[in-house]
Amino acid sequence: MEFSAATEQAPTDWQQWVGRNIAVRDGGIELASEPSLTVDQLSPSARDITVDGDGTLYTLRESGTVYRHNERRSVEGRLWTADGGAEPRALCVVGERLYVVDEMGTLAVVSTRLRQSIGTIETGVDEPVTIAAADGRLYLLDAASGAVLRVQPDGDVETVFDSLSRPLDMTVHETGAIYVLEAHADHRPVQKQASTGELLDGRVLVGRNHRIRKRTVEEEVDPGPFPLSGFETADGDGTSVTPTRIATGSSSLLMMGSTAAGDETLVGAVDPETSAIQERHRFDDHCRAFRTPAVSTAGVSYAVTGDNDCLRLDSTDTHTRDSDDRYRGRAYRQFDAGASIQWHRLTVGYDRPTASSQLRLSYLATDEPSPLDEPLSAVTGLDESLLASAGIDTVWDLLSFDPAELAALVDKLTVGEVDDCLDAAMAAVETALSDRWQTVEPQSTDVLLSEAPGRYLMVRIELVGSPTVSPRVSSLSAFWPRQSYLQYLPEMYQDNTGSAAFLEQFLSVFGTVFTEVEREIETVTQYVDPAAAPSETLPWLADWIGADTPVDWPMAATRELVASAPQHYRKRGTREGLRERLALYLRHISSPDTHPGDRFVPAASSDRTNDLKAVDHGLCILEPPDLDGIESTPVSEAYETVLPGEQSVAVYAGPFDDHDHREAVERIIEAETPAHVRGSLVELEPEFRLGIDSFLGSTTRLAERQFELGAATLGDSAVLD
Repeated sequence: MEFSAATEQAPTDWQQWVGRNIAVRDGGIELASEPSLTVDQLSPSARDITVDGDGTLYTLRESGTVYRHNERRSVEGRLWTADGGAEPRALCVVGERLYVVDEMGTLAVVSTRLRQSIGTIETGVDEPVTIAAADGRLYLLDAASGAVLRVQPDGDVETVFDSLSRPLDMTVHETGAIYVLEAHADHRPVQKQASTGELLDGRVLVGRNHRIRKRTVEEEVDPGPFPLSGFETADGDGTSVTPTRIATGSSSLLMMGSTAAGDETLVGAVDPETSAIQERHRFDDHCRAFRTPAVSTAGVSYAVTGDNDCLRLDSTDTHTRDSDDRYRGRAYRQFDAGASIQWHRLTVGYDRPTASSQLRLSYLATDEPSPLDEPLSAVTGLDESLLASAGIDTVWDLLSFDPAELAALVDKLTVGEVDDCLDAAMAAVETALSDRWQTVEPQSTDVLLSEAPGRYLMVRIELVGSPTVSPRVSSLSAFWPRQSYLQYLPEMYQDNTGSAAFLEQFLSVFGTVFTEVEREIETVTQYVDPAAAPSETLPWLADWIGADTPVDWPMAATRELVASAPQHYRKRGTREGLRERLALYLRHISSPDTHPGDRFVPAASSDRTNDLKAVDHGLCILEPPDLDGIESTPVSEAYETVLPGEQSVAVYAGPFDDHDHREAVERIIEAETPAHVRGSLVELEPEFRLGIDSFLGSTTRLAERQFELGAATLGDSAVLD
């Protein structure tokens, strides 16, 4: 039996699905998720903490002792203790140096390897707040002068960020950008009467506004949207947050702040464009310190609470709840057969991680392109001319449209307003279809559709999971028209409607198996076609013809290698065979990062370089007989160093930005040269010496002369005629 089928399995296919609380991820759909934090209390108490580039935690105790913690082995070791003078305030690690600043502004420099003090630096700071490091540089925040100072390796101190109003905290991104949290003073102008009766202008402090300022590496202060203030949560309730501590994550600015009620501390990521906070966690205590590793790839951060408890905050993704406060998502898609038919079957590729997760399928066949009785303009409030100009004819077209693109068509609409219109359309669809769906048994992945006549087939996928677990649908196929092995039975089996329906379902089991067998027979030729064979069967095909398939080669190169293997065997062990195999690999790897004008490139085309048209790594093969025509003894001797004997060959290629690419080329040389011939690779660098390691027409070419008015240099690229 032959069927037509609509199959969803690529990311672009799943992007056409619409719904609520779903996300397209890894080539399938699953429950939507949002970032959150899991909090673990560590055993030590601390006044301040810091984390080095390897993720090792250092804590400063109230006693003035610094401990280093090995979380993997769950052990801690004492690293350094203050001498009992001024009270230590903050600490920071740069490489193998630990810096501890005390209340007098003196920096103690401690070797983390030797576990002893190796010197001190007098910074002149009167009221140190915190200390941070980035790119090997040390930064100190001083509340007394309202400035950020940079401490040089030789002990010199320079101001890099000043005019700060009561600074509270500081963090430095690995790029060198400095973020400072300050309590900016807000004043109200007033007039007061002097003793002489004269009215004098003045101002009074009405409050302090906590805001975040930024200084970039380019010395620009408060660039773009900075300074940031007026922080609110982005979850819709608009909870006002007063920031108290800041830190830099791998891709965002992190903040801790107290809520308006003052009874909770909120942790979240800050959107610089809107000052909105993507909330990740809340806990019942205020925060004294907030730190992230210099390179926080795992999303780990640390905090010290008001009770000196040390917390580890691990970033994770948690699935979101729907409007009914359940971990459930729904996805919808309408398929079009082009004409009214009887739909046959639905199959689903489904991963069920736990027994508590569920997949529920529903479907509805109809000849109507839209389930809504009202016009789209009435449902969404969008103008009909706007919908027509965007090519939107049905509600499914609207729901799959990108909100940003639709908002760009009308100046008066924002992306948020378009999202509201789409929500209204989605709600109208769900209401219109609520009592029309035909449901199937939960967890069903192969469904014979009953009573499904119509041009259009609407499918609903419902996923039910938990905070950390989500079912995942990786593929879905809808088959038509309706066919059954019942038609091959005698008429007596088809006359009775009840028994015919049972037989049709019973025979569909065999029909499914036989249809898959027929499909395999029809497509079996793809397994012997290097261009069409699935990647997992390519090694089998290569083994069939005695070809090797290197695991680290790009897939396109591997397919070309297998396809050319029979022709290559007659050239294997020859200079031409080596050249072709190297060119095949080099054509499929990434180009060097060096500018094309500064690296070796092959000539445009010739009888010997036709296989190098797409090679960006230059390729030249040299054998001892090639040196016979060189008259210059120094030049000949330079090449003889890479050709130690008559039975040797040197391959010039490069440069290679990836060491794995160089190793792959060396393996090709070893495999393609005869056992008695010594082969070697000479990596070309983005420079050359004329007459020494350049080959005009092979590894180098003459550049075309260009003349651009205003960019030409007289006597260099231009002359007076």
